[in-house]
Amino acid sequence: TEMNMDIWDYDPHEPGWTNNELQEYTVGTENVFVRDGKLVLKAIKTTDENGNDYYTSGKVKTQGKKDFMYGVNQCFSIYPRQINSILFNLLDSHDTIRLITKLGNIDKFYQQLTVLFTMPGTVCIYYGTEIALEGGYDPDCRRCMPWDEIESHKFDDRIDKVKTLITARKAKAALRNQNYCFNDLIDDDRVISYTKESESECIQVILNCSTNDYTIDVKPDDIIFCNLYENLTLKANGTIVYKTERG
Repeated sequence: TEMNMDIWDYDPHEPGWTNNELQEYTVGTENVFVRDGKLVLKAIKTTDENGNDYYTSGKVKTQGKKDFMYGVNQCFSIYPRQINSILFNLLDSHDTIRLITKLGNIDKFYQQLTVLFTMPGTVCIYYGTEIALEGGYDPDCRRCMPWDEIESHKFDDRIDKVKTLITARKAKAALRNQNYCFNDLIDDDRVISYTKESESECIQVILNCSTNDYTIDVKPDDIIFCNLYENLTLKANGTIVYKTERG
């Protein structure tokens, strides 16, 4: 049985990530699985393509809203405001596993992109992230762009979502500045919400990382970005960014 991905998340790393460890932390169910109701992390000895000993294992993590709030606040409190405004922020690159491969879920992918586009700093999108291009560790994270599939409009929906986030950030000063404030709109440890404010407007961001659906009454004209939101319901793993009144 696989672990509950609505609560847990893989934390993959290549060998030597820390303390010169020999094992690769994978996203494979042979290393991480549930047995008799217990989460099992299993180390496996195998061989690489050259016949040398090779080890794999599992590493997982989970976070609630307080952990997320603490992490964000810590990041922006250890640097001066001048540095925070020009931080080079990205979620994957030529040195890392691809974001969609690490998450294994397109809706969680858009949640993380939403945080990227609504926090201070300079947003960087690695080529292919706009279509959720997959890829493991270097060099697999440097796959060629699937231009034929792009030109056949296979990824139009994904590209449009990223374009919406880009347009919003360019148009809304509140999404670019450092004025963020966490709030607790929904009593669920797996629902993260915060506002971004400028002199002219207030914007609410809600990430439903839980397994529950929640009713959120937002006027269509106030919605800036959303995923898995319909009929006033923000579904599990859904995201919504909308204009609101100052609280």
